[in-house]
Amino acid sequence: MFIPIDASTMIRMFLTHLANTLLLSGVNAGDIAYNIVVPPIPPATSTGRAFNSVEVQIEDDEEPYETARAVDSDDDRYVGTTPLTEEERELLRRLCPDRDPLVPEFSDLRHYQGAFAEGRKDELLEPHEPGDRSELAKGLLFKDLASVRKWLQEYSVKRKRPFRVVHSYVNRRYTVVCEKADCNWRVCARKQKLTGKFKITKVVGPHTCAENELQLKHRQLTSTLIANKLCRTLKDQPNLSVRTIINYVEDMFGYRIKYGKAWRAKQRAWKMIYGDWEEGFEKLPALLNAMKAANPGMHYEYIPKPNAWSQDGRQFFWRAFWCFPQSIEAFKHCRPVLSIDGTFLLGKYMGTLLVAIACDADNALVPLAFALVERENKDSWGWFLRLVRIHVIGPGREVGVISDRHQGILSAVQEQIPGYAPLHHRYCTRHLA
Repeated sequence: MFIPIDASTMIRMFLTHLANTLLLSGVNAGDIAYNIVVPPIPPATSTGRAFNSVEVQIEDDEEPYETARAVDSDDDRYVGTTPLTEEERELLRRLCPDRDPLVPEFSDLRHYQGAFAEGRKDELLEPHEPGDRSELAKGLLFKDLASVRKWLQEYSVKRKRPFRVVHSYVNRRYTVVCEKADCNWRVCARKQKLTGKFKITKVVGPHTCAENELQLKHRQLTSTLIANKLCRTLKDQPNLSVRTIINYVEDMFGYRIKYGKAWRAKQRAWKMIYGDWEEGFEKLPALLNAMKAANPGMHYEYIPKPNAWSQDGRQFFWRAFWCFPQSIEAFKHCRPVLSIDGTFLLGKYMGTLLVAIACDADNALVPLAFALVERENKDSWGWFLRLVRIHVIGPGREVGVISDRHQGILSAVQEQIPGYAPLHHRYCTRHLA
């Protein structure tokens, strides 16, 4: 008797297998998605398919793959190499008592089932540069106008003194004054002709406005500023809830922000760390190549959308399939039964993840193959099962398939492939009622 497996269990099993495989190969699971350089996708061949397109030599290599990848990368986004400050670690200990802030969350695979990523269409953000400047004074230098804005923004929030911008010229000067009309506080910065850097040339202070006029809101406490401060924390603890971020901001700045601002800050921080949705799909071929480099013998297929091109001549993602050699070898020693199912992907472009699994002699789950498709239908299930039969099951072996009553699966299991034994279909008991 076989135990029915739902889609969520398949997903958790897949994440465990992928993380363990990458860790055993010396690749950090948390570093894959955003450290890989993606070459432009070449035009489709006559078949419109690209699979196992790069064979990476592993043996007798002069330098490790991870080192070469890091050196060759032109992706200069923040990747979390700067350690958390003592203040940030103390906040995490107080807000997340069940986690060690010194250990990145996904270094401990016990938390893999809580992994998720969200995103939204927004402008590309750059992380705030950490620095040890804490006092405003004449003569401070900044590399550009954006750095001046960010530093003054955080400075004013920490001291609970909002300001308004009087002059903002990227090639000349930047001037801010206190938002209170009767306050004399004023800061001026000018661009230096020789170096091109911005320098604080004038500081008029201190504030002459009364402290009892402080408000519950701060115009400089934007979601972008919060995202800049969240980058390192969210990188190590990616599952911080929005409510926790609200408490985090209140402890750090003394302001209680609304749920919507905290949510937007989290999305912006995700974008700074991992890039946007479009970039993620563009990096999928490089990710699959990296997985193949760490797992020689892995098979994958990447298929762009047929007859679909962007205005700049780039192709759109359509489908991807991959299976690990460890799983293929393990299935040879398992009972000839596999379970298949699909689950919806949440995000900007949606899609469906198809999974095939089996059970070993100890009734432990064995992940076999995975695929990203546009939706569950006759064509996508037929394509997936065809690749499973060719690359996982192999010719001559009769296998039983357990699934729900999706019409696409029922049609796909009836397909005959020359040289391959037929599939025997059975219903999952969970879907019989």
